[in-house]
Amino acid sequence: MNRHHHLYFTLLFIGVSLIFGACANQVSLTGGPKDEVPPQIDEEASIANYQTQFEKQDINLYFDEFVDLRDAAKQIVISPPLEFPPKIGSRLKKVFISFNESEILKEDVTYVINFGKSIRDFTESNELLNYTYVFSTGDYIDSLSISGSVQDAKTGKPSEDALVLLYTDDRDSIVYQERPYYFARTDKEGNYKINNLRSDTFKIMVLQDENLNYLYDPGQEDIGFRDSVLIISDTLTSGVDIELFREVSEPRYKSFDVINQGRARIDFEGSIDSSAIRVIDSIDQLVVHNGEDPYLTLWYHPRGARSVRYEVTRQGELDTVTMRINTRNVDTLPKGLALQAFDFDSKIGLHPDEEVNLSFDRPIREVAIDKIIMVDTLDQDTLDINVDGSRLPALKAVISSDWPVERVIQMTLLPGAVTDFFGGSHDTIERVLRIAQPEDFGKYILTPTSSDTLDYVISLLKGDKPISQVVYSSDAAEDQQNIVFDRLVPGEYKLEIIVDIVPNGKWDPGEYLAKRQSEEVYNVPLPALRANWTEEKTLDMQQLSVIDQSARVGLSEEEN
Repeated sequence: MNRHHHLYFTLLFIGVSLIFGACANQVSLTGGPKDEVPPQIDEEASIANYQTQFEKQDINLYFDEFVDLRDAAKQIVISPPLEFPPKIGSRLKKVFISFNESEILKEDVTYVINFGKSIRDFTESNELLNYTYVFSTGDYIDSLSISGSVQDAKTGKPSEDALVLLYTDDRDSIVYQERPYYFARTDKEGNYKINNLRSDTFKIMVLQDENLNYLYDPGQEDIGFRDSVLIISDTLTSGVDIELFREVSEPRYKSFDVINQGRARIDFEGSIDSSAIRVIDSIDQLVVHNGEDPYLTLWYHPRGARSVRYEVTRQGELDTVTMRINTRNVDTLPKGLALQAFDFDSKIGLHPDEEVNLSFDRPIREVAIDKIIMVDTLDQDTLDINVDGSRLPALKAVISSDWPVERVIQMTLLPGAVTDFFGGSHDTIERVLRIAQPEDFGKYILTPTSSDTLDYVISLLKGDKPISQVVYSSDAAEDQQNIVFDRLVPGEYKLEIIVDIVPNGKWDPGEYLAKRQSEEVYNVPLPALRANWTEEKTLDMQQLSVIDQSARVGLSEEEN
């Protein structure tokens, strides 16, 4: 074997060794980190943005990856509006806009094409938010702008993804009929900015546009408006803040769904409460309103009925609706009645002057006192109790007694103690109840001062849960000035104060066509409450409109 052959076989051996070595150390392939970056515009390949002396031509925009264009007709808004709809589409990495042959662009006008949420990448659907293409048919690009924030009128929280709309027409009906001249969306903090505006007078509106049609759908969407038109003449107009609200609309029947036998849900469009509905058929029934939600729960005992008729009161007029009771393919109610909640503060106990609320999973028809046994575990005495039968049928039973202070009570509900709406009952239920002493609780004494004649709804909240509520009138008699919140578990509390312009004891949202803004709501922090302690505070009601939202009411501390 000569030298060349030896070198050949040596190199061959090394190559084979490397190949087998690589095969012996295989590593599983990974796809790498997930793509969370939206597509980016390729400016060199695309038609130039911010052109002046623009002549009508196709607008081709190229991106750094394959793109998908969704809901283009709803998402893409061109301002000022075109007379004829353009052709808009995408292919591979390109998005294109082709003007209609009959379209004549206005002279010396800055056009803004806002793509909203329409552009996203093909693989991960990452959205390129609010990309804008701007051009001018004149010698310059309009450079004025406005900025501000949008928040919920009741809670004061920022409103994300709301539409801020500008119109050159100040008719009230414009928001129902036409798309805006300019628009922007709010970010997570509720802030917005609209650029490339011309010097002009605008009507400004805000919508929480649920169906993305850029039009106001009353009763289905939140709206906000400014009391006066907006004059834009400076480079930047800032601090244009607007509050969103859902208008109160007359209830309109939407749907009737049998959830299970004996329980149905009646959905409405608009506000509703149980006083506005009356079942007129000869069936046993109970209508329950679920807070501020636009639906009612109907508990019923059909006794062979196949339909239910009810009347809805709207502005003094009655509408009758017939609902079909279809109990096929629905669950039957469980036979056993279940105790849902046993209301008292378990860490401290029940105040000796308070009632016990027993909440069940369906309405209660009867309570048998002789089958409810309350025993003082210290001396084994059985307590006399009372049940407020005037509140039945209801979802809870209210029990009162002369509770012994600092005692532990064993409560036993024997079978048949509580009978539900359908004649069912429960097995034996046992719970332990501790009675606290009055010194375990605290008290707030509030003294409002005011020189106006307004009414105020003052609610005490622990967290976001309402504890108690009073209506205060500024022209109340001298001996009615103090507001007392008593028997309170120690902890953090705050006040929610509503300026009750519509004097009905509750918060009322605005009304767009009547040009009425929502009733003002102020959140007032209170000093933390301690056990066996009274906090006395003076509320300066005149400060409601001048102090910041986080602490809008002037509090002065009195001697405890």
